Amino acid sequence: MLVMTVVFMLFEVRHVPYKMRFALNNPQIHIAGLHRALKGVSHYLALKTLLSLWTGVIVWLGLELMGVQFALMWAVLAFLLNYVPNIGAVISAVPPMIQVLLFNGVYECILVGALFLVVHMVIGNILEPRMMGHRLGMSTMVVFLSLLIWDGCSAR
Repeated sequence: MLVMTVVFMLFEVRHVPYKMRFALNNPQIHIAGLHRALKGVSHYLALKTLLSLWTGVIVWLGLELMGVQFALMWAVLAFLLNYVPNIGAVISAVPPMIQVLLFNGVYECILVGALFLVVHMVIGNILEPRMMGHRLGMSTMVVFLSLLIWDGCSAR
């Protein structure tokens, strides 16, 4: 559902300035601000997609090296659920862990869980704030602190 919403939003972006001209008295001021906002959202989505792709590829490689069946499917799931804040990483790790627990054993299940934990910790807590800050012109510290604050708000 989220992917479809984003796709429809991206298709509509080019029509927004025309609709703004009809809706507002002085559209040039509003169009410039809207253009900056849409450009920022586009950059954010492109960067998030790149980071999600890295997550999926690393998960796929790790699961393949461990000999986990359906590694590509679990990697695609990790890629897609990386867009879901906070719980997406957990949800993407549970099915492969259950599969490995049932067919391979407890030790391998712990290894798969550790793989997902390390990948999401490094990409989500180190690379993402650093790259978001650099690409979007924000301080890495501001991005990191906002992640901490909003994560704390969502946990309660």
